[in-house]
Amino acid sequence: MNPYNFAVLFFAFGTLFVGLLILLKRKDELAKRFFTFSIFVTLWGVGFSILTNSAATYEGALFGARFGNVSAVFIPITWIHFILVFVRRNEQNRKLICFLYIFGILITLFSPTPLFVRSMAENLVPGFKWYTQAGPVYHIFTALFFLAVPYGFWEMIRALRMSEGKDRLQLQLFIVATLFGFVGGSSTFLGVYGIVFPTYGVFVMPIYPFIMAYAMIEHGLFDIETISNAFQREKLATIGLLASSINHEIRNPLYAVKSLLESYVEFE
Repeated sequence: MNPYNFAVLFFAFGTLFVGLLILLKRKDELAKRFFTFSIFVTLWGVGFSILTNSAATYEGALFGARFGNVSAVFIPITWIHFILVFVRRNEQNRKLICFLYIFGILITLFSPTPLFVRSMAENLVPGFKWYTQAGPVYHIFTALFFLAVPYGFWEMIRALRMSEGKDRLQLQLFIVATLFGFVGGSSTFLGVYGIVFPTYGVFVMPIYPFIMAYAMIEHGLFDIETISNAFQREKLATIGLLASSINHEIRNPLYAVKSLLESYVEFE
């Protein structure tokens, strides 16, 4: 087991452990969506660890690359689904969620073929005996990943702007933790596209479960009250603004009527 292999496996099972803790803690749709996301992250990690194993044969590395990458197809999809549930926009985006899952299933159909992972390159990337060579369908997966993941972070930043105090700190920790995971995972695309650069990004990925565990234990990340507070405040602010507007619109005509009546009394 080389350092890359160890780092990826630690990240994979650390992610699964965090997802399981959240599922046991909440047992609601949000926890289920996060646990599903964690499962696909873990499966990708297992596949990538097979690929990065120095003792892997060509066939073993090819299996690891195809298994890991087809699991990775559903990482951005389940990430978006979780985020939309988190920010309570899943009902408005139900068609988008369905489209993404159907899209992922279609890509999966090509996963055992060279159209997805064409072959394995030997000694292409420093530290790796084998590395993935992309087929045409793989490029579609790459586009999906780099469009969906930033969109999820954009939704999280929107939620961050609505929060304050302890809620804001929890969201900040969550965003930072997942940023480490996604930045590290994104670095694995470099070798696929012939960018010969050491894939050191995988060494920052184990930071993700550490920050997540710290945020959950010390700051109550994913408590039911925590997640709902920011959005409840937004609703209350909207209701207050609406009530103020209604009050203003009602009072203006009343003042006009009052003025007319006073003028009429004085005239009489």
